[in-house]
This record gives sequence, C-alpha cells and structure tokens, in this order.
Amino acid sequence: KSGFDNHCGLREKYMKRPLFALCLAIVLGVILYLRIHPPTVITYGETVGEEVCLSGLVYAKEYQKGLNGPVLVLYLKPEELRFQNQNIPFYNNFICVLQSEADAPVIGSRVVVTGILYEYEAATNPGQFDAKQYYRILGFSAKLANCRIEFVSGECNALKEKLWQFRCSLGDIIETVFEADAEAFFKSMLLGDKSALDIENKELYKEAGILHILAISGLHISFLGMGFYKILRKIYVPAVPAAVISGMVMLFYGIMVGLPVSAFRAICMFLIRLLANCTGCTYDMPTALALCAAGMLLENPLYLYNAGFLLSFCAVAGVCILKPALLRTDKEPGRFEDALATSLSVALITLPVQLCFYYEVSVYSVFWNLFVIPLAGYCMGSGVLAITLAGIVPALTQIAQLPALCATGIFWFYEAGSIIVSKLPGNLWRPGRPEMWQLVLYAVVIGVVLVLKELQPRYKLGLFCGVILCLGVEIRTGAEITFLDVGQGDCICIQLPDGSNWLCDGGSSDVSKVGEYRIEPFLKHEGITVLDAVFLSHGDSDH
Repeated sequence: KSGFDNHCGLREKYMKRPLFALCLAIVLGVILYLRIHPPTVITYGETVGEEVCLSGLVYAKEYQKGLNGPVLVLYLKPEELRFQNQNIPFYNNFICVLQSEADAPVIGSRVVVTGILYEYEAATNPGQFDAKQYYRILGFSAKLANCRIEFVSGECNALKEKLWQFRCSLGDIIETVFEADAEAFFKSMLLGDKSALDIENKELYKEAGILHILAISGLHISFLGMGFYKILRKIYVPAVPAAVISGMVMLFYGIMVGLPVSAFRAICMFLIRLLANCTGCTYDMPTALALCAAGMLLENPLYLYNAGFLLSFCAVAGVCILKPALLRTDKEPGRFEDALATSLSVALITLPVQLCFYYEVSVYSVFWNLFVIPLAGYCMGSGVLAITLAGIVPALTQIAQLPALCATGIFWFYEAGSIIVSKLPGNLWRPGRPEMWQLVLYAVVIGVVLVLKELQPRYKLGLFCGVILCLGVEIRTGAEITFLDVGQGDCICIQLPDGSNWLCDGGSSDVSKVGEYRIEPFLKHEGITVLDAVFLSHGDSDH
C-alpha cells in the first residue's frame, strides 16, 4: 500500500512498529552507555599557546567574519602534528584560521600549516557555554590561529570543491539581488552561511522563538526536495528516476551547506520517504525518525549533548507523535486547529531541551510561529526564484527583483514581528535549568498523554499546564553561595532561603565581556531574574 494521510502516513490507528522499537532500544542503550562511561577530558598540555606544525587533508573550508574582514577557515583531518620537531598525539579534527592574505587551497588537497595551537574553553561556571564540549561533539579537538600554509599538494576532491565554488557563486548572486539587511538572512536561510549575521539579529530571532527559521532543517528539505520531486512528476518523469534525481540533488545540497545535524536528519528522512514511494510502502515518520536517531548516535554518541540534535529530533517527534495525541479523534481538524496543534506540540516537546541549554523560552513563540512557518515556504520559494533568474541569465536581474521584493517583504515582516514579540511583557520565561525530578515528571506527563489517547484535549492541555508550572518551582533548603570563575577578578552570588539574591562584585581584568559570557549565563541558569542587592567592594576593574 502507498499514500499519505494527515497523521504522518499511518495506515491504521495502532500500527505495529518493530523497527521503531528496535531503534528506540538502541537510543536508550546509547544513553545508558554515556551515563556509565562519560566522555573523558582531552588536553594538549604544554603545547597550548605554542606554534605547531600540522599536516592533514582539507575536507571543508569557509570564510568567516574577522576583525579586519573575512578570514579563510580550513577544516583538516590531521595526519601528523609536530611541536619542536617532535611528533605529538592528536585527537579528532582541527580548525585552522589562516592569515588574511592566504589563498584558499582546494578541498581534498593535503596541506602543511604552522600556527598557534589553542584549545577551546571548557565551562567553569554553571550556565557558561562549554565551547570545548561543543566542538568535540562536532569532531574538533583544537584550532590553529594565524596559520601559514607551508605546502599544498595537487590532490583535489572535485565534487566538494565544485559545490563550494557554487555556494560562493550563489552567495554573490544573493548580494546582487537582495539589499544589505536581507542579504545575511537569505545566506543563512538558503546556504547555511551565518558569517554575515549580526549577533543582535540572532538574539532577536532567539527571543522571538523563531531562530529555527535560519537553520537548514526539515522545513527547507521538505520544501526544496519534495517541491523538486513534484515538479519532475508533473512533467511525467517516472517515480523511480524522479526519486533518484531528487535524492541526489538534496544530497549535493546537504554537502554544499556543510551537512549540519538538522539538515542531515532531514535529508535522511527525505530519502526514506522517497524509498517508500518507489517501493509502494507506507512512509511512517516515527520509524524514519527513530532510524535516523539510532544511526547518528551509533556514529557519534556525543550528539546526545548537542542542543541542535535534540531540538531537531524533538521538534519532529512533536509533530508525528505528540500532535496526533493532542487532536480530537472524533472529527477532522480544521486548518487553524491543525496549525495550532503543530506549533503547540513542537513547543511542548522541545521546552525541556530549551530550558536545559538556554534556560529561557519565548512564551509567545507558539502563536508567532503560526504566521512565520506558513510564510517560510513563500519566502524560500521567492528567494530561490530570484536567485535562479539572476543566476541563469544575468540580464534578468531586474526581473529577479520582483520575487526578491516578495521575499524581502516577508523578511521585513519577520523582523518587525519579532521586535514586537520580543518587547511584549513577559515574553521570556526564565525558570532556570530544570532539576532531574522536574524532567522526569515532564516525561511522565508526555507518556500519560500518549497512552490515554481518548482523554479530552482540554484535560491533556491541563496536565501540560500543571507540569510546566512545576518546571518553574525552585526548592531552596538553605543559603547557597557560588564563587564564579571570572578569571582575574571576583564575583560572588548569594542565594538566600527566602528567595532573595545578592551579588558581590562582578569584574575581571583578563576576561572580556565577563558580564555577558560568565555572569549573565549563570543568573539565567539559576533562574535569577532580579538581583535584590548588589555589593561593590571597591572600584577596581577586577571587582
């Protein structure tokens, strides 16, 4: 049998899913393994801060924003690392930031570079971003700064190099077609290039709860991949060739944008869906999702500590697992009810992940996404059309301004709406990082909602409202004093049993933006939104 229905292609209400159960067991096994064998800390010791010589294979490259303009960054699979003419052991891959005047070697070539070895900073305070763990999950152990290229071989990975050049060409077309403010948005949305995005804009989208619109995810893959597949079928291309062509195009697109976690998950699920179409089987989204999760975790168990991985999979799980449980079973939902259930289910199932990693969540994002997500297809479609017209025939650049104007209008709507949402009273809820008992209770409520499918939707929402309120509960059994690591300086936070919070000092003479990167994340982690008293011992910069 084949075909799709409104509930993720389920053939019947109680579908047996042995493959889903197997994949879920694998995921639970990986979780248990990491609890028993946590990842070890890796360090390069005395070589940190010293000049080293690294030889390896260039498997990717990109331009990033630097202090004096774009800088070239190489991603190397190391083959040899030398310090003072001695080989030293290395772990995982390296990021090499070249000097501004350096030429870009082709992808697939072997290079020898010299530069200063730096390790990524591990978190030393609650709430602080753990750069060391983040880059280790992505497969990097360290970076080399101010690199010089000493040798380049003549080897080349023609496919990846051509895709990189094509990406750069598309970026140039975007700069030509779109105005400056929209340029960074569409580079991020369509090419996964976030180098031109301002921190202020990213923070705005985060506070409005629509940061996902900038990531290459299932929304993009579904629109581009299925759109291309349907066009091929419209022009009478048989199902199998259309599926093969569409699948290859999306694979190339994924490689071009760097295959981030969300894009890799979406492309794998898209390929499974095409396979189901070609073989006459029913596509089951929960099974496809579990299969992708199991495969990715077997390849890299540390993805369980990655916010992007968890948010991507939880969002899809919300749509295909939680959403059917929230809808009424006695009648077909209307378009608005279906859209609201989609937005609500995604928000509910990703809430614990957002609080565990970011300690805050946008309250109004559920309603704002009702406008953002439906317009995303029109925004991407108009943008792709504008780029295609301007890229195929440069003389059509003026005509390309018409779809570009439509896409830019949606972009400005996103900007204006996000500003309004971010300024609404009570938009950001900051209960702090949940305790384990709160997460377990939340998981139990989700399980109850999934099991008791016949329960009225209002009772299910009532259960969620209750458990969400529990996430904001803080139990203090006594005073808690935290001495924050701010480098050369002092900062002491005192949390009293009556709920008041005091801060003593808060400066540093060697850590830049200590308030933004050390103190504020700690306060968010603890759920502290108001300081009842601030004490300053004296006026030196380290206090």
